[in-house]
Amino acid sequence: MARVLLSPPLLALVTITSATATYNCLLADFFSLEQSFIILTMILIGYLLYEIFRFIQIDSNPRILFGQPLVCSIMTFMLYYGFTNILYFLPPKYTILVNVNPVITVYMNKLLLAVIIAATGIWLGYWSKLSLWFLNSNYLQQLKNKYFTHQVEINDSILVVIFAISVIGHLLEISFGVFGYSSHYNLYIAAANYTQYFIISE
Repeated sequence: MARVLLSPPLLALVTITSATATYNCLLADFFSLEQSFIILTMILIGYLLYEIFRFIQIDSNPRILFGQPLVCSIMTFMLYYGFTNILYFLPPKYTILVNVNPVITVYMNKLLLAVIIAATGIWLGYWSKLSLWFLNSNYLQQLKNKYFTHQVEINDSILVVIFAISVIGHLLEISFGVFGYSSHYNLYIAAANYTQYFIISE
């Protein structure tokens, strides 16, 4: 079994420090908007992959009462703010095909910094001793026995189908030009009749 060298607090500190330094370099004009965006995206993906690796290697008994941060890391952070950012690094001839306006702003960089801080907060909370104490507390056990009286088994095939639907929904949003900060206002208004279905698919 591989050994994870960096502790969760140290890894979070290194990640946030690196991300903050990158954003400050952008504000000081040491980095361009594109350079900062690329670096912050790589920091986010690298951090999440490291924590997912730690989760798989160490946590043999995942605490699933409040949902696994692994699922949140993949479905929210990586899908919304990680891999989809690759669209902004493609040549214009490809971004035109999916109605993406490859213009990176300082607000997009600021959002990525906030996302990185949120991701570290989720994983720090998951690994903390306070989390273990709370999950093992008598009060929480009483709530569990009162409201979660049935044993639920997760169907892996259903999770795969849900993930595939979410990915397809995101791809459709991108192709229609209504995905996140890559969306166009006019296209978003024109697609108002069916954008709610994309939200449901996510």
